[in-house]
Amino acid sequence: MTADFKRAALRLNIFENEEFDFQLIRSLGASCRGGATLGECIATARRIADGDIQGW
Repeated sequence: MTADFKRAALRLNIFENEEFDFQLIRSLGASCRGGATLGECIATARRIADGDIQGW
């Protein structure tokens, strides 16, 4: 990503990687539609090493 491009203004800062942080926010948003529970999203995010695409 270029320095001036931001995926989203809202950051949780759970990951230093902006894309990972954005995808976590997207997953949390899907929880209201039965995609996962909030707890599942957070528990899974804690197991992913920052920047590890294969782990994601």
